[in-house]
Amino acid sequence: MGMHSAPATDTTTEAPYAELHTPEMKEAVAGRHTAIHEVTKWFGYSHLGATGQAISKKFHDLAIDLLDAISHDSPALTRALHALVLTKDEAVRAVVDQQLTQLHAAAAQEEDHAATGTADQG
Repeated sequence: MGMHSAPATDTTTEAPYAELHTPEMKEAVAGRHTAIHEVTKWFGYSHLGATGQAISKKFHDLAIDLLDAISHDSPALTRALHALVLTKDEAVRAVVDQQLTQLHAAAAQEEDHAATGTADQG
């Protein structure tokens, strides 16, 4: 039984998550380590509503700024981007929570008006 060495793997890539990246992010991650591609796929925002997009885009743009400023791919950069993704996710959840709270308040107000209107007529 001979010893086999593992095939060399390319640690940079151009496209595994390209469909998830904005054009700006595609440019920022071109030629970067696969770990950078993996973490930056979560900075897309086109699937969100207008308020969520506005918030999420700020994190997207900050991620691009970090990638522009730090050209050396490292575990520290990957962790920084991951932490930014987690923070972005919480900010988007806060937007959704705010919107749900507003919807529930509006629905409760409509119910109150409907009940008051019915009581006034009887």
